[in-house]
Amino acid sequence: MIGYGRLEKILLCNLNSNIIWSNLQNSVHLLAVIAPCDTDGSDASSVVVEYRKFLPIIVTDLRNIKAVVGRVSTRKRWGIIDRTVNTALASFAEMVEDGESLSDEELP
Repeated sequence: MIGYGRLEKILLCNLNSNIIWSNLQNSVHLLAVIAPCDTDGSDASSVVVEYRKFLPIIVTDLRNIKAVVGRVSTRKRWGIIDRTVNTALASFAEMVEDGESLSDEELP
């Protein structure tokens, strides 16, 4: 599903050792507060997508954000600029001592 929104803020949550957190005890989580754009799920990487309003605010794990796109104001509407098709994606690899990173096949 495609969803666009405006990032309002990022929350840092330090979870303590309380039993309520179960397997998340003593961990840190980053949450994103997002105002979703009312675009009916349209994909701005393939069609022109405009919106006039936002949907109710949501809070989600920051890892759910897959890309950053632009927006432009035009004719009392906002247009989404999504150029993520055929672009590079972030890859996080473990570093070894000589400064080289391990390939995906070499990761544990």
